[in-house]
Amino acid sequence: MSGVPAPVRHPASPPTQTRRRLHFGIYSFPLLLPLLLLLSPAASAEQTRAVLYFDSLTEALNETGVPHSFRVDWTPLTTLSTYALEANDRIEIHLPNFVGAYNPFGATSPASNDNTLAAPSGFGVRALLQDGSLSETILSSAEWNPFLETLKVRISPTATTTGVVGMHVTGDALRMGRVRAGAPRGLGPIPPKDGVREDWNKTAYVRRVAGGS
Repeated sequence: MSGVPAPVRHPASPPTQTRRRLHFGIYSFPLLLPLLLLLSPAASAEQTRAVLYFDSLTEALNETGVPHSFRVDWTPLTTLSTYALEANDRIEIHLPNFVGAYNPFGATSPASNDNTLAAPSGFGVRALLQDGSLSETILSSAEWNPFLETLKVRISPTATTTGVVGMHVTGDALRMGRVRAGAPRGLGPIPPKDGVREDWNKTAYVRRVAGGS
């Protein structure tokens, strides 16, 4: 009919799937940025390779996926003069493919807060000193993070020695009753179920964060 305006046709809305992709694209960056920052090494951190030794290599080879005593040492690759640890330093030891549930080693909160019920040595983690002895008091806290495959320890604020050359984990402390005959408690760090690969040392590392920052 003349004199009646034609209806206005609005453009069709974009498909729902397209809108979802745009929505994800806009809001994914703020979510990814903190993750990237978290995974980036701290500016004040020093990093070197780690070397793994089992107290009993025969047992570790014959019985995998259960707690075993081991130590991580970084002195064969780095001199003490360039990697001296001091009071309140935080040490992060990456143990690729190690398993086991989160373990605070007696702490009531993460190691970064230094809130402990007892020294970590009572729960299986001790510092290895330059003379080969194991210290019961130098560490103030420790925790195993299975998601990052990382053992984090903190040097006590009152420690006077800089002769820490490694960390030792006692396998018996990860068993029921903290005795050798006890069943595994499921807490880490536990060596890989399929054994440690020959190239393990190429991906493992030790990172020092000065002053625990």
